[in-house]
Amino acid sequence: MRKIRKAIPEFQISIDTIDELYPDASGATRNRQVITPTQAIINHCAERDLCAPVRIKRFKFVEKVKKPALEWLNTFCDHARPVIKALVLDMFATACRFNEVAPPRVEGF
Repeated sequence: MRKIRKAIPEFQISIDTIDELYPDASGATRNRQVITPTQAIINHCAERDLCAPVRIKRFKFVEKVKKPALEWLNTFCDHARPVIKALVLDMFATACRFNEVAPPRVEGF
């Protein structure tokens, strides 16, 4: 946010200002890095009756569907102990973090 505040001293956002902040960025990056946080701040202030809420039109972007890379997972599982293999497969399949998937004391750790 500090980068945005320096570029926009009076907090007036224009496409030119966003181009200055992220000249080579995609529409998705501009939405994520500028539009979403700015809208969240303004709407937070609106909840406190400091200003009116806003709705901001987003930049268009092409949604990329990433294919999961399974080569490293297969190689890892070929060499891992069964308990580690189970944890890693569970973490990969569910996107859990280690402390969410592992009980406090796992035998073999």
